[in-house]
Amino acid sequence: MHDLYDWLREGANDCVGSSMVRGTHRMGFLMFKVTCAAVSRTEVITEVRTTLTDTALDGTPLSADGRA
Repeated sequence: MHDLYDWLREGANDCVGSSMVRGTHRMGFLMFKVTCAAVSRTEVITEVRTTLTDTALDGTPLSADGRA
């Protein structure tokens, strides 16, 4: 879970300087897609969608334990 938290935090931090960030992260059978938009210097709007998946980020099938 720390990898997911770090990834989300990094995306939110990058969002402030670039006004919008999009990214995809996979953890086991869960796929996370984030969209982050800066509204002001101190506010960001972040949407995270979580879906079940059976493929890696490159499209290859995952093993039975969720590994690429």
